Amino acid sequence: ANLDQDLSTHTLEKVLHLSAARLIDAFRRSRGTTPQDFVRKQRMEFAAMQLLDGNETICNIAKYVGYANQGAFSEAFKAMTGMTPSRFRRDKLSHPYQNPLDR
Repeated sequence: ANLDQDLSTHTLEKVLHLSAARLIDAFRRSRGTTPQDFVRKQRMEFAAMQLLDGNETICNIAKYVGYANQGAFSEAFKAMTGMTPSRFRRDKLSHPYQNPLDR
């Protein structure tokens, strides 16, 4: 719900009153991943849904998922999906029955 907020490990450790090492270890044991990988995946899944909705600009979607600029968001999105947000939107809207995050 707060994907636009600072969800860095440093911020999470202050909120949860845990050291970074304990936070990462506990998170990895319960979720099988690091907090930052989990946050990144949640952000990209939400962004993918917004891209498929087609009503928001990519710049606004970037802000909704916590990126200060569209370029940084586009790089992160491409690293996860293998395509830019605009290409993802175009390709997935023309093939709507595929899983949105499948490459």
